[in-house]
Amino acid sequence: MAERTIEIARTALEAAWARARDNPSAETGVAYADAHAAWTDLARRRVGRPASSDGAALTGPERAQALRGRQQDSAGKWTRVAPVIQSLRGAVRAGDLNAVSAAVRALVNETSVTLDRITVIHAHPSSDQTVLEGWDGDRPVLGFVALATLAGYFGRADLTPAQANLLVGQDLAPFARAMEARLERGDYRPYARGGVTVPCIDILLSDFDRGPR
Repeated sequence: MAERTIEIARTALEAAWARARDNPSAETGVAYADAHAAWTDLARRRVGRPASSDGAALTGPERAQALRGRQQDSAGKWTRVAPVIQSLRGAVRAGDLNAVSAAVRALVNETSVTLDRITVIHAHPSSDQTVLEGWDGDRPVLGFVALATLAGYFGRADLTPAQANLLVGQDLAPFARAMEARLERGDYRPYARGGVTVPCIDILLSDFDRGPR
């Protein structure tokens, strides 16, 4: 019965989210906020608060797996950029500005990270952060933005979790850029989800390329 009740609440939340996203208005916003509060209350009582974004809940084997993954990421990046850096070094030594420019463009292309299918995970039993998911190829990447960070970014001290989800969902581009930049630098933490360890990125106010909105 409890599982059925949670599923009904989640279905209602999904429907309210779609209406608020596709037809933003005060009415659809309030309906989503109400559905979000109802589902969050049920989910929190049923499953408890989800593991935090600091990766503290990882087991020893999961931490080892995460470390191997980061090492493989670093090795893969170096394999791609090492030949370009060697070409750039040779061009600089030869004073060949055209070759330098070409090598720089190639280096930028090889090191850039672009996440696809960025979305807000609105059905998340958390009261103090908005959670985003994007895809780096076939690898999911999670982004966590604290409610306090969003309050500073949007210039609204009274944001509720539901309101934060709606605002982030209306303009995902700056959050996607922040996630891509940190992932490109390797600045992420391991996060266990469904038996798989995925990159978790904590987005800060300083990650945005402009001031509060």
